[in-house]
Amino acid sequence: MRKILWLACAVAGLAACADRGAWQRASATPEQTRTDERECRALAQYESRRDIRWREDVFEQSKDLGPDDRFSPTLRRQQFETEYRNRERRLIDECMSAKGYTRSGGIF
Repeated sequence: MRKILWLACAVAGLAACADRGAWQRASATPEQTRTDERECRALAQYESRRDIRWREDVFEQSKDLGPDDRFSPTLRRQQFETEYRNRERRLIDECMSAKGYTRSGGIF
């Protein structure tokens, strides 16, 4: 199970490095695009950090589960961080799409 989780984290990390293309909207200037992306990034960071703090609180309260807790705290924290980055990326994408932007080219 640990090998599968490590592999999933590695794949998610590689996907995060892939070029996803630039945001484009016909009516937006480059400055407007940067401003919108900064705004979306700030909102996404707030939301995803709030979620990860909640998850960490739950983990702290349940870390004395005994033999049924098969994952080390380090592995669990890496899982939380990967989920945080993925959630932040999804929230940015949703925010920018709601503002009328699309990705140009890119792999993902």
